[in-house]
Amino acid sequence: MSETQFKAFIFQLSHKLILIISLTTSLAACGPDQNPIGKVNSDEYLSTQRRTGNTKLINQGQQNPIAVPYTISGSQKIFNNMRHEMESVTDVLLAKTIESVIITLTDDNGERVTKAPARAEISVQLKSVHAGLPKKLNFSAKLTKKDQGRIATGIAQSDITPSNFPFTADLKCHEDNCRVIEVRLKKYPVGTNLAKVTSITPFGQVGILYRFSYPKMRIQHSRDTDGLKGELFTELEKSVNTSQPIRTSVVVVNGPSYSNIQVENILELDTELLDTEETSIDITSVKTRGSAKFDGKLKGNDPSSGSLIVDLKDQSTQEIARLYFEEEDDEPTASPTLTPTAPTQPKGKSSSPVIPVITDSRSTSIPTTTSSNSDSNRTPTIVAPSPNTANKTLFKVKLDATALPETTRVSTAFANYATDPQVQKFVRSWLGEPGQVGCKNTKGSYQNTPQGLATLTQFLTYTPNVAPHLERVVEKVDVTPEVGYLLLLESGYSKNPSYPTQERSSRSTALGPWQILIGTALDIRKGTNPVVPFQIFKNNDPRDDRTYFMNSTYMASLYLENLFDQFKEDPALAILAYHGGPGSAAQAERKTSTYSQFNTSLSEIQKYNIQTKTNCNFLNYTYTFLAARTIGQNLEFYGLDNITPAKTDAYKTRLKSPNGTLPAGL
Repeated sequence: MSETQFKAFIFQLSHKLILIISLTTSLAACGPDQNPIGKVNSDEYLSTQRRTGNTKLINQGQQNPIAVPYTISGSQKIFNNMRHEMESVTDVLLAKTIESVIITLTDDNGERVTKAPARAEISVQLKSVHAGLPKKLNFSAKLTKKDQGRIATGIAQSDITPSNFPFTADLKCHEDNCRVIEVRLKKYPVGTNLAKVTSITPFGQVGILYRFSYPKMRIQHSRDTDGLKGELFTELEKSVNTSQPIRTSVVVVNGPSYSNIQVENILELDTELLDTEETSIDITSVKTRGSAKFDGKLKGNDPSSGSLIVDLKDQSTQEIARLYFEEEDDEPTASPTLTPTAPTQPKGKSSSPVIPVITDSRSTSIPTTTSSNSDSNRTPTIVAPSPNTANKTLFKVKLDATALPETTRVSTAFANYATDPQVQKFVRSWLGEPGQVGCKNTKGSYQNTPQGLATLTQFLTYTPNVAPHLERVVEKVDVTPEVGYLLLLESGYSKNPSYPTQERSSRSTALGPWQILIGTALDIRKGTNPVVPFQIFKNNDPRDDRTYFMNSTYMASLYLENLFDQFKEDPALAILAYHGGPGSAAQAERKTSTYSQFNTSLSEIQKYNIQTKTNCNFLNYTYTFLAARTIGQNLEFYGLDNITPAKTDAYKTRLKSPNGTLPAGL
């Protein structure tokens, strides 16, 4: 096996905890993050806290491979405390030479145990890159109970070669059963008498965090199948409620990180723990008890909790299944609360919106910011408008599960996003909170994020002129009128009565209030049954239905109807797909296929960092829409119900095409 792959990943469990982890990354490709913590925003700070400080080059068949960071695997506070304490003494080169770690826990008689161990055996395999570095370090020690955990300090290395650097190790279990183990290796000059190390300062140290867990597993089949077919997948499906996966992980400060997962004797996975924001990661090893061969991809990685998403593909049948390994938070903390600030002026006269403020009494080293709730370990309890609360709204939604089932379903799903921490960050941005929200794309820039309170106010001022017409059109298709918030993102039409609906976008073939691409428009026309004879022209022709509000709204709602049907489990992804547009087939496939193959929700995409950087513009667009919808459908709650609509006849000019097609009654 090549040096750009794992050498081996062997895990054995018979009343024992053993993890062997291999390092196969080039030293030239490795290096700690260079961003000084005090000079980055809170989201960037949190990102550094979830990474080990080491990277691996991923080629992807490109001329310029990308450096993908290794991540932690839960126990974020413990790891970063260790990192902070060892910041000035870590031997980065040594950290990158660690090939494997084996920890065996036993009782006093040497019998392997999984609870309340009395002794620990540690074996660390090193990749010798310079003289004096041994290939293996072995340590054996009796554990002493301390507080709620167990410790052993100053453990001398066994079998020292006189010409090599000698080592000692400190071990700390953070609870009685040693599920989370901290190991600190200390390197001394050649010839050092380890019996006298208390008076000698080590000249290199490495921190290792070992974690043993029992994740909850669930499995999904792809959207294009009606169930799991293969023997392995059906067996895994049956084992979801009967088997307990076993997982071991090792994370090295400024070094690599890896996990091994076993599902009884059915499946064993070995994977590097790499950031999945930009790309999915090839699973190092997939072992099954059958003869079938499988490929694996690490699709999602939530470093804060350690949860993972893995896609497995049967090489012979090409069937794909998605496995979720969901970890519990092993550092539970009290949740902060988020409440709206009371208006300073009497109701109806307030000139400022109500911006929710996070109240958090817990101490934190995170730079002070009102958006620190992006850390999934710090998810706030958000006081947000209830979906059932009577409130002044921009668009009137008829919730009738019998007459308008899809409108009711989608509108309810949108309302439930009001308490999503990411949506609330975008809400605060719309309401004028300074600073950037969302993610940076691969070019390092923010796109499709809220444009601020002034833009939102313009939208709320002028949209009432067209909202009733929109509501009438979408009701004919059973699409929620809340799709009208797309107008805020797509064009200046609903913010400016003088918006030139006949002018095409300078960057594409998009045209009109909904900025529908010509390819999308042709697909919509072709996909209707019976065919709706929309008038569509390649040039800026004034007869084009896309340039008339009601006709283009009909076109957009037919398209959205199809997307909402495709993304039944989470309509928010239909908004992401709308931004992709099938008219630009290559782009749409590249961007939206990442999320359309399985029933993975928008919240899970965010939690597991599923190509969130590669698809950043699309995700920002979706959260910007959801935040605008949250505000606009809860104007009273956010103190914006006092905005007076500006009535104008300007919107009547190109409201409805004299020759276009609309549903009966319009």
